[in-house]
Amino acid sequence: PAPGSTVCPLVETGKIYAWGHNGYGELGLGDTTPRNVPTQITAVTGFTSVVSAEWNHTCGIKGDGTAWCWGRNNNGELGLGDTTPRYEPTQITAQTGFTSIFVGVYYACGLKGDGSAWCWGHNRYGQLGLGDTTDRTEPTEITSQAGFTPISAGRHHACGLKGDGTAWCWGRNNVQQLGMGDTIHRYKPTKITSQAGFTSISAGADHTCGLKGDGSAWCWGRNNAGQLGLGHNTHRNRPTKITSQTGFTSISAGGWHTCGLKGDGSAWCWGYNSFGQLGLGDTIHRYKPTQITSETGFKSIEAGGSCTFGLK
Repeated sequence: PAPGSTVCPLVETGKIYAWGHNGYGELGLGDTTPRNVPTQITAVTGFTSVVSAEWNHTCGIKGDGTAWCWGRNNNGELGLGDTTPRYEPTQITAQTGFTSIFVGVYYACGLKGDGSAWCWGHNRYGQLGLGDTTDRTEPTEITSQAGFTPISAGRHHACGLKGDGTAWCWGRNNVQQLGMGDTIHRYKPTKITSQAGFTSISAGADHTCGLKGDGSAWCWGRNNAGQLGLGHNTHRNRPTKITSQTGFTSISAGGWHTCGLKGDGSAWCWGYNSFGQLGLGDTIHRYKPTQITSETGFKSIEAGGSCTFGLK
């Protein structure tokens, strides 16, 4: 896949460093000049987490529960009540009390401490979970379901978990990325009934993966490059267990590839690899989880559109 941009935010004690494409001000540096080295955002500090979409906008959370967004805003994806781009972090004043935030393609969702989910931006496929296909320029609560613990935003679909281990997905479903056994879009959070017991979930471009408490990984949706890790390239319309490897502690679904960590700090990646995003020293696609042997000791990993980042 060819993402619209690559923005890499890094939070260090409340400071943000960003670099990459900046055509819409998505780096938050007050201009539209790209950066090829990490550059600190000085206009606003105090962030506890930042997440960037590969389609030109970025959002962050502060310790006081305020949400701040910047960059492209054609569909109201900044949640600021308009469609004007912002070149610096700008506070969403319509709602506060957020504990986490997630961004997809031209939309975003946030969770509050009471488990309520709020989404805004592009909504052509119902990815806001609001029961319709109307864009929103401000955070709007998903009233049909509450009690989500994490939410993960993909390209045009989103998924969330509840405390009982059930997974709920909504939005675009053209390649079965919702795991419902069909290709029908869902405009509201809909429960995946074929599997439960999930402890984490990650929505990629057009596929989704989840972990269970026993360390098993389950994936579904688009599988053109083996991003489901099942040993083939056939799409799956329901969560399907990766049987070749277990013992995962975290998983991240990217564009057309997926990566996971195990308890020993080893990193395993699979799927599309034309840009070397699997970290295996070549550009050969992998249809099963394959260990990165050149480095170990990772504590977190994040699969992007066409790249991967890990922290030790």
